[in-house]
Amino acid sequence: MSLVTGALVKGALLVGALVAEPTMAQHHSVNSGHMMAVSATPRQSSISASKAAQIARKHTGGKVLKISPSGGGQRVKVLLPSGKVTYVFVNAKGEVQ
Repeated sequence: MSLVTGALVKGALLVGALVAEPTMAQHHSVNSGHMMAVSATPRQSSISASKAAQIARKHTGGKVLKISPSGGGQRVKVLLPSGKVTYVFVNAKGEVQ
């Protein structure tokens, strides 16, 4: 089997595997010739800025001043009713830390 034909066969098998099992992706390393299953199920890696602001407001009772993405969540700067400025971190699950 020629190199080009072999690559086409591997590509066809890969496409077939993806169509047959959409929740699993096949990762193929050209150099090693090994295949390994990798989950293609999307994971929530972050929370939206608006949702994080809503959660921070509820948690602190304060006014949101600034939101910055940070480590899979959002870092929220809040002006508390007491006048103090603080930061809260809202993780990807919507939990305040």
